[in-house]
Amino acid sequence: MTTRTNKSEFARALDRLTRYLALRDHSRLELRTKLLRNFEPEIVDQVLAQAEENAWISSEEEIAARTALAYQRQMKSRRYIEGQLLKRGLPLPQRDDETELENARNLVRKKFGQVTELSLEEREKASRFLKYRGFSDQMIRMVFRAES
Repeated sequence: MTTRTNKSEFARALDRLTRYLALRDHSRLELRTKLLRNFEPEIVDQVLAQAEENAWISSEEEIAARTALAYQRQMKSRRYIEGQLLKRGLPLPQRDDETELENARNLVRKKFGQVTELSLEEREKASRFLKYRGFSDQMIRMVFRAES
């Protein structure tokens, strides 16, 4: 490969990387995986080094914390959040059971109404709903115990 081709490939890869980062934070692993689909490993390594040198890539802990917070706002379960973070190669933030419990309560209220007013059949349906959303059995029991 000539130097000219390397420079144009580097520029294309750098452009692709900036487009990825403009959409959302990406971990180094995610960027590497995406860039390797279209570029040689040497070019990808150079582009990632350039991005780190320019501080375009946040630390993995920062990305994980922001991602977890965004999913918590969407009322996702801890299990779901952990799965998404692991898939992206990010570290798991500290466990926040209080927020997860509040999210589960809000989901039940939003979909089924007040927990204290639910019949046994409706509680079972709400339990299945929470289970499907990835909440643990212990968390589901806490929702119904605390509201009873």
